[in-house]
Amino acid sequence: NAGQIGMFKILSESGVASGVRRIEAVTGAAAISYMNEKLALLQAAATKLKVQTEEVPARVEALLAEQKDLQHQVNAFHEEKAKAGAQELLASVKEYNGIQMITGKAEVPDMDELRSVADLTCEKLQAGVVVLAAVQDGKVNLVVKASKEAVAKGIHAGKIIKEAAQAVGGGGGGRPDMAQAGGKQPENIDAAFAKAQAVLEAQVK
Repeated sequence: NAGQIGMFKILSESGVASGVRRIEAVTGAAAISYMNEKLALLQAAATKLKVQTEEVPARVEALLAEQKDLQHQVNAFHEEKAKAGAQELLASVKEYNGIQMITGKAEVPDMDELRSVADLTCEKLQAGVVVLAAVQDGKVNLVVKASKEAVAKGIHAGKIIKEAAQAVGGGGGGRPDMAQAGGKQPENIDAAFAKAQAVLEAQVK
């Protein structure tokens, strides 16, 4: 009879056909064991968070808000760092037949940050190309960014980076205005810059 079922804990509910629902549950001793396991997990979380069990949801909400705030601070820091890096790179601008070119290394943690520095640097050039490299964990990230004015004059970032990447033992490609690549030979970054310069000079002749 129904009394033999005892505790009844629904685990899931789903549709299996038109007008037909399926309920999965545990009952009796299995339900009690299930609930005890969940209570143990809640208690473990409360212990880690150093709060009472009933305070766990509020503490989690507070931690998530704190994490969000910290992420905003980190993003702002990286943005300011990227701007500073772009400003420093502008001091090394060279010109080839009306096209400004900047090559340099950037101290950034990943490809996203490298692209950001390249974008910010290229914004300061009229008709320019920016070739940047960054080393992380013994590997090289390369980015080539070309302004729309440079592209209109025949510059193709994808072709530039194809040659530059070979110098650092890698490969890559991209659009006329933006391209990226990776490599395994950071000791050859200067050679990659030289390759990029040679390709650019050929494109603007």
